[in-house]
Amino acid sequence: MQLTKENVKLVDIYGIIGSQDVNTLEHLGFEYNWSVYSPTKKAEILESRAGQKMKCEIFMSRMIGAEIRYVKLGFRVRQPPYGYVNEKVETSHGKRVILKPHPEESPWILKMYNLRLRGTMTDIQIITK
Repeated sequence: MQLTKENVKLVDIYGIIGSQDVNTLEHLGFEYNWSVYSPTKKAEILESRAGQKMKCEIFMSRMIGAEIRYVKLGFRVRQPPYGYVNEKVETSHGKRVILKPHPEESPWILKMYNLRLRGTMTDIQIITK
């Protein structure tokens, strides 16, 4: 509907999206917003819902499921947090990613935690230091 307002027509190679609208009052010479409809709208909505269902059930479930399995095996599946780097290692499950301290950033993280553990400085003081 948004594209139609901008006079954009979609070409569908599967034949689901139609390019013609039907005016139920055309024979009387009248046209209203509610009298014009797309005969393929229902099929378009059903196809859209099927695509959303496939995305959720198949693609997302496979990807998230694989991430969960890898995490349960102790491996990383995301970008490393500040102070660490991802490093690929060979394991009995194949090549996997583990966290290793970042050579330049990790000393700052350790210093921050050690200062906080002392309990003598506020967070702002630690940041300033």
